[in-house]
Amino acid sequence: MLSRPSTIDEIAAIDLTATYMKAFGFGQHNLHGDGPHALAEYDARRKRVQAGLAQLVIIGAATVDSTCLFYRATPECFQYSEALHGDYATSYRRAVQLLAEEDYEDIMNRITKENNQL
Repeated sequence: MLSRPSTIDEIAAIDLTATYMKAFGFGQHNLHGDGPHALAEYDARRKRVQAGLAQLVIIGAATVDSTCLFYRATPECFQYSEALHGDYATSYRRAVQLLAEEDYEDIMNRITKENNQL
């Protein structure tokens, strides 16, 4: 999870990239396999992120700022995330932590580069 306020677009881009680290040049493995169409998931993933964030705000696991543009996970959300175990959860968490340290523009540039190669 991101520890700083983030937009829906940023969260969706990091979510997509975290599952396809190899495809976007950030790691050695893709959590969802090595298929050629990772980028094709972006629109559907963004819609799921938006719906998920709305639910997280309703239950108090995330907050949204007064402009309704920036979301932040609450301490309870971090606790729940840390309680998830298993190889997938651990790999995904590590990928997000790595990407959270990256510049959002770099992530978007790599996604765009991959899109241009399709």
